[in-house]
Amino acid sequence: MSKILELDIFGELLENVGSYSKVIEIAVAIDESLPDYIDNSHDSSSLYNLYGGVIQELKKSAYVESELNVSILLEKSIDEYEDTRPEYVSVCLTNNNYTDVIVVQPEMNFDDYRNHKTLGIDFVPWQHLLDKTVKVSSEVAEQVPHEYSVEEYALGHIVWEIAFYGFTTQPTTTDKSDGVVADVDLNSLIQLDTNT
Repeated sequence: MSKILELDIFGELLENVGSYSKVIEIAVAIDESLPDYIDNSHDSSSLYNLYGGVIQELKKSAYVESELNVSILLEKSIDEYEDTRPEYVSVCLTNNNYTDVIVVQPEMNFDDYRNHKTLGIDFVPWQHLLDKTVKVSSEVAEQVPHEYSVEEYALGHIVWEIAFYGFTTQPTTTDKSDGVVADVDLNSLIQLDTNT
């Protein structure tokens, strides 16, 4: 079992990250590494713009308290259905109240999130994620390229994951192109970088 590195809450990481450009680079690199990237209608520069819009939208969002007592977890996973790229960084929500103790109940409620160890992050409203602690497994932390911080790497993966179905907080669809953010001022993001 790997050790877990506990970072800050998602919203604070976004406010204090060294370089938004590096966060976006990570998200774009994930997109471009996927087999269906060739079919994607976005080139690298438009993806950079879209992920910049996601970060701007997150930074403008107010924290919304959620009943979910969860953390954002990045860990290595194995895709058992993909031969060409079996290991990847999984971003999910981990239930802070989960216990392995099995309680026999006459009827199991599968809709009760407390019954699940991990949950998908993609359909949770972004504002509900801002106050969640980000945790990174030691395996993921060890694979961070030397030119990135663990925080930048984690944020890049989180931003990619939450934008999987669209680049805006509007209701999600199955097509990323439906959530295109227009006229994002990247200079406002780049000026905020503290490592430049």
